[in-house]
Amino acid sequence: MVPGFVVQGGDPTGTGAGGPGFTLPGEPSFGPYARGAVGIADAGLHTGGSQWFIMHARAPHLEGRYTLVGEVIEGLDVATALTTDDRILSASVEPL
Repeated sequence: MVPGFVVQGGDPTGTGAGGPGFTLPGEPSFGPYARGAVGIADAGLHTGGSQWFIMHARAPHLEGRYTLVGEVIEGLDVATALTTDDRILSASVEPL
């Protein structure tokens, strides 16, 4: 979690370096990385896996670099209030 920038999760090890044991092909997005945007965290092109991030604020320097997968529609206040000591116990994705 970086205040005013991003909150990241999805690491099954809790170390910040863990993943699912496989990688996904990158699909760099030029869409706006604005407040509430959800992207796939990676260590370079084609290295994404289970880690994701939610933007706290616009970050144009991420555009064209990371895979944009969605947007937080409800509960953004909760996502942006997370701290490094918080743990996400469950989450769901539902079609619009």
